[in-house]
Amino acid sequence: MKEDKELIERLKNISILAHYGGLNPLLNEVDNLIHVLSCIRKLTIDFQPRCCELEDIRKQNLKLTDYIKKYTIKIMEIEIHSLYWPNTNPEIVESHKKVMKHFELPCNYHEKQIDHGLWMDEVLRSAKTEIVIFFDIDCVPISKEKFIEYIKYVHKNKTFLGIAQVSNHIAPAQHVYAAPAFYIIDKMFYNKLNVSFSAQKFGDVGEMITYYAEKERYTYRCLYPTHYYDESTEGLWKLHNYGWYGVGTVFDNNIFHLYQSRFDRNVNLFKTVCDNIINDNFSFNNFQSATRLN
Repeated sequence: MKEDKELIERLKNISILAHYGGLNPLLNEVDNLIHVLSCIRKLTIDFQPRCCELEDIRKQNLKLTDYIKKYTIKIMEIEIHSLYWPNTNPEIVESHKKVMKHFELPCNYHEKQIDHGLWMDEVLRSAKTEIVIFFDIDCVPISKEKFIEYIKYVHKNKTFLGIAQVSNHIAPAQHVYAAPAFYIIDKMFYNKLNVSFSAQKFGDVGEMITYYAEKERYTYRCLYPTHYYDESTEGLWKLHNYGWYGVGTVFDNNIFHLYQSRFDRNVNLFKTVCDNIINDNFSFNNFQSATRLN
């Protein structure tokens, strides 16, 4: 049933965000309820159980929801989205899905050829949750715990957060902004904007959001690069006066963004990094400091 499928997805989100309130003891209870709901959903298809059985499950959900509300400021529901074009290397997509599954982060994948900024606008306009999260298909988290901290920050401040980037092809080539390769935004904040995520004359995809926040003096956060693996085909990219980023950049020691995923040698790097994350043996060996002076 559609209603029960939606309930399962909502519970998965609550399971993720129970970490936010420091409610680890609740996770097992939530996971058990998800399992029960999954079984009930299967029974609905195979044996058509009585309506009262489903109603009992829904009551359990409401009881659990009330319990969580007592110990957290508010239950946050989230949506995670990732866009990739039809010609994307399938190994990149598969590796991304493995990492998200490993961290139990339910991600909605969109395979379509569309302007990145317009797609983000479309997703946000139709979003049903307070918090909307975007990942490029070649961008993954290294730690779930820090990922939850990013959500907590955006929720508390009703703002946005993204990886730091500079549009080196657009003057003045010095403006640091929150780029959408990894991006979290509060929908209420987005709704009050009169700004599109699409690239404009004075900014790349998402850059105008940062310009708007700067103009209005809103609080927001950029995650800065700490390490990179290699130069791009264009050399290292300057992040104004902060440092450098390139192929295989790690932001805030936690968000890995491949860049230039169309090249086979970079695909192999992404697969290796994702495997290391899943096996809990990721390290910065062979990476370079993003803030080195020479």
